[in-house]
Amino acid sequence: MSETTPRLALPLIAAGQAQKHVTHNEALAELDALVHLACLDKDRASPPPSPAEGDRYLVLASAPTGAWAGLSGQVVRFQDGVWIGAVPQAGWLAWIADEGLLYVHSGSAWIALGSTIAALQNLARLGLGTTADAGNPFAAKLNKALWTALTTGEGGSGDLRYTLNKQAAGNVLSLLFQSGFSGRAELGLTGDDDLSLKVSADGGTFTEALRIDRVTGNVDATAAEASIAAAATVNLGALAATRVAVTGTGTVSSFGSVAKRVRILRFTGAVTLTHNPPSLSLPTGANILTEAGDAALTASDPAGNWRVLIFARASGKPLAGIGTQDASAVTITGGAINNTPIGAATPSTVNATNYLLGGVPAVSSSAEFRFLNYSSGKQALAYADLYGSQTYYTANLIVFRTEAMATILRLESGLATLSGVLKPSADNTYSLCMATNRATVIYAATGTINTSDAREKTPVRPLTDQELAAAKALAREVGVFGWLAAIEQKGDAARLHIGMTVQRAMEIMGAHGLDAVRYGLVCHDTWDAIPPTPALEARAPEYDADGVMIDPGEFGRPADPGRAAGDRFGFRVDQLLLFLARGFDARLGALEARTP
Repeated sequence: MSETTPRLALPLIAAGQAQKHVTHNEALAELDALVHLACLDKDRASPPPSPAEGDRYLVLASAPTGAWAGLSGQVVRFQDGVWIGAVPQAGWLAWIADEGLLYVHSGSAWIALGSTIAALQNLARLGLGTTADAGNPFAAKLNKALWTALTTGEGGSGDLRYTLNKQAAGNVLSLLFQSGFSGRAELGLTGDDDLSLKVSADGGTFTEALRIDRVTGNVDATAAEASIAAAATVNLGALAATRVAVTGTGTVSSFGSVAKRVRILRFTGAVTLTHNPPSLSLPTGANILTEAGDAALTASDPAGNWRVLIFARASGKPLAGIGTQDASAVTITGGAINNTPIGAATPSTVNATNYLLGGVPAVSSSAEFRFLNYSSGKQALAYADLYGSQTYYTANLIVFRTEAMATILRLESGLATLSGVLKPSADNTYSLCMATNRATVIYAATGTINTSDAREKTPVRPLTDQELAAAKALAREVGVFGWLAAIEQKGDAARLHIGMTVQRAMEIMGAHGLDAVRYGLVCHDTWDAIPPTPALEARAPEYDADGVMIDPGEFGRPADPGRAAGDRFGFRVDQLLLFLARGFDARLGALEARTP
């Protein structure tokens, strides 16, 4: 018979043993030490200096010292002034006081019970706040849930990827959204590998609303069409549909007032859409008369104002410029725009032979473009005369005439004849010619008139001593020069000119402490480079057997050598002369002051 118990190795009392109380007390002491085991520490390698009777420790050091030598891996207790060890068995539990943690012995080592729980594996079911069952082996009943990435500071990557996987394409992998445990929407790979979104009103019948092709990424949206009758106000925002059929006839001046909506409209008949900004804005800026099959893309802004972004006619004809009428009503020989006749509908008023609405005869010595008001008979005319050359786009005469057929502009062989005043469209905004495209000579019966109204100027101050000195010095720079381009072309026959250079004027003014560019008498222009372009040969238009143009041809143009980037200085001569005149006056005044 064994002398100790098999689990805790407690000493047993032998038959006829003397002093049985010793063995019994020893067993009780062992039980007192090991039952409800609580140790003070597990990380010491040597005994504490002043232990108390009954103190217990786990000795986990591989080579403990002092009174613990040889007791590695054991539970030790201080009893009767000595340390006594007990070899742990698998399944023993020990509470470590300084850590506040429970440890379990695996049979070979002490393991924190928390780490065992953290590594739960192969659980058959898990229920959080509710009971898991065979149909839902994982179940949770809660109000909030959080998944967050393990940060790099915690040893993670900072990323979080939630992976869901199904066995094959024909299986279902989805998120099912329910209301009262009845399905209302399903998102995922349902029966194939395309991403789809389905919705349901009863949890039984689902309608696919959106599908994204897994190969191309193409988004295919399904939208049922709702119907609404034409009326003064067609409240598009009240319809729970993206596609809307506007039925019947009538005049629509409002689409309601709902913010940030998109609707695709289809018209079944003649409806007049009224341009009524800002509440309803149409792409032409005018009313639109629809026909059956016409469609429109509309959207509302954050203020609830609607805009027709795109309007497409079922006939495929353009909308812009036609107004309320369809393009089928416009022809060269008849029809109307906004009920105003065009073309040769009244040959007695307009010469039908010469009258065209924006066109060029196939082969002709001239072409006319007339603009007519039929109600008054007033018209304007522009025509190009090819002088019978019949060469396309090489006209050497273009004439623009007024209502009374008086010529106002004639362009012929590089000469423009203007019968009137040349007036810029804005005051004091545009220049005549450019630094890179200068006129050689300007002919005028009188001098130019420069604005010098005191109401538009600061008070005129006298020239300073530095300015007077600079004016005197500039006068001495006036001399004779020739233009290099003229000398290169004409040699010694090139004409001589009187003046000075801007660069020398800037040096002189700088020597007197003046910034020449600050004064209006000096100009400096720069320009960017223009690359050369090759010549383009003119190409005549082509017509089919019925005289219909099938190729409009091509405008010809000569080669352009382009130009390099550069700059050029210039004078405002009137201001330069006035500056010099004031210098002359100062010099003359000085002479007069010395004359007795």
